[in-house]
Amino acid sequence: MTEYDRHHETRAKRIKAIPAARWDAKVPFKFDGQEVMSEPGGETAWSFLLDIIHHRGQLTTYLRAMGSTVPQVYGPSADEP
Repeated sequence: MTEYDRHHETRAKRIKAIPAARWDAKVPFKFDGQEVMSEPGGETAWSFLLDIIHHRGQLTTYLRAMGSTVPQVYGPSADEP
C-alpha cells in the first residue's frame, strides 16, 4: 500500500494541475495513421478508465469459470486477501 499511496498522491496532483481547457480540448484518436475519432480529453480519460474496469471484469469472470482463483488485480480479491 505504501507504493500505491506514493504513486496515487503524485498522479492525483498531476491530474488536478491539468487546466479545464485541456480536459475540454479535442484529442484525436488515430489507428494505423488515420484519425478514427476525436473526443474531449475528459471523455477520453473516462473511456480508458471504464475500458480498464471492463477488462478487469472479463479477466476475473473467465478465471473463475475455469476453476482458477482470482488474483489481486487492483487490490484484494475474495480468493487472495
